[in-house]
Amino acid sequence: MKNFLFVAITFAISYSGVSWLGGVIFPSNDENSATSASSLQAAVTFGGVNYLNVFMYIIVACIITAIVFFTVKSRRSQ
Repeated sequence: MKNFLFVAITFAISYSGVSWLGGVIFPSNDENSATSASSLQAAVTFGGVNYLNVFMYIIVACIITAIVFFTVKSRRSQ
């Protein structure tokens, strides 16, 4: 149970950090989003949410969570 809680909290923190960093690095252009968006972005944007970005944030957050989890696990076992 402690491992699940640790993974859930680490994932939540890393996802929010990655999504914040993605918003800082790649700011959305809301006033011209319909004309400046590529066809791929238009295909995956529903209700103002770009689900391709959300999917990429989840993948990166999973990678960060796995790295942190196994690093902590290996240090605890030593």
